[in-house]
Amino acid sequence: MQLRAAVLRRRREAAEAALAARREAEAAEEALVMDRPTALPKNDQGDVWAQKERAGRLPGADPGVWKSTAPFRGPFATSIPDTRNSACRRAPLSEFTRGVPGGGQLAHFSVVIPYHREALLTMGMTIKSILANSPAALLDEIIFVDDDNRDPALKQQLLRYPKVRVVSTARRIGLIAAKNLGASEVRSAVVIFLESHVQTNVFWAEYLLARLAACPACVVLPVTDIIDDTTLAYNMGGDGVRGGFGWDLTFKWISNPPPEAHYRVPQPLATPAMSGGLLAMTMKEWDRLGHYDGRMEVWGGENVEMSLRVWRCGGRVEIIPCSRVGHVYRSPKNYQKWKDNFPYSFPKGAGVTVEHNNARLAKVWLEEPFLQRYYRRAPNSARMNLDVRGRLALKRRLQCKSMRWYLKNVYPELGQQK
Repeated sequence: MQLRAAVLRRRREAAEAALAARREAEAAEEALVMDRPTALPKNDQGDVWAQKERAGRLPGADPGVWKSTAPFRGPFATSIPDTRNSACRRAPLSEFTRGVPGGGQLAHFSVVIPYHREALLTMGMTIKSILANSPAALLDEIIFVDDDNRDPALKQQLLRYPKVRVVSTARRIGLIAAKNLGASEVRSAVVIFLESHVQTNVFWAEYLLARLAACPACVVLPVTDIIDDTTLAYNMGGDGVRGGFGWDLTFKWISNPPPEAHYRVPQPLATPAMSGGLLAMTMKEWDRLGHYDGRMEVWGGENVEMSLRVWRCGGRVEIIPCSRVGHVYRSPKNYQKWKDNFPYSFPKGAGVTVEHNNARLAKVWLEEPFLQRYYRRAPNSARMNLDVRGRLALKRRLQCKSMRWYLKNVYPELGQQK
């Protein structure tokens, strides 16, 4: 009887200890929530500026560039629906850092956001959601890269917000170079790239940071929710959607089920490619991998190039399903009057620029016979005289695996296409 009583007592004590540990984890999570909001400036004039924008009188807003006709919704962050899967909401954050070296401590991070021809309405939406939904103790800076936005009033409005710093370029350098420039200013352990028309959801950063703590060689992406470009309504994106591309090297979303039959949310989802706008990685890995290709121009192809480089040179690209960030996908009807039907300026034209960038990544990362599959779809690229010696040297130094390995182990669906 005494033995049975002792066994029951130990079981009860173990159950009480487990309950206490769970309550402690939940309390820590609540503390993160309490720590989260960073105070916004007093007398925030966002609503006034939004009214000026809709009236076409907003300093810094290029006439004719995309503008929302939606009513301004105050601080924005309070109206974002929690779109996390129920499996994410059931598990405390401590479960995502269990077994991580250093007692599950998350790293400090900085956010890099390039912008060109962006309206203050969406930029304010972006800033406010980051400040409201990020752990203040871990967020070091929000670094905006001003890529040839010539009205100083816009920059001054950004600088009214806490933790915001603006790095300005002397001329138009494009998104790729602006990201490299912004990352060079980061002093945190982790860099998170975002775009200037997003809304970050609850715990968006913690889930990314937790995965990087467990997998420092990973590049991690949030699930992209959809923000309507006319009403700014925030809508849930799909779980289980991965990124890929065809032999023309154009990015596309893959909606078919992931090949891992055992995959379940909230596990990280391996993805062959990243869309490119929203991603996080350690600065150590950013430096090891050699940044973005500095000879790519403006925009286009850098996301596929980075994806191939990460996978084949010792890393992984993963979507973290519990991290959610809403993104405004701009409809062509809202910028169709612009050259090349694109909301950004391309000094050489969008088509020429993207083909130049794709040709660079093809010459570095597509060995034969796969290079010919690209050339059949883009014959002009075969005639381009491109100096890729520096990237080939990086590929050798990192001892990267072959394209054949990538098709076998990461993206077999592409290998089935001719």
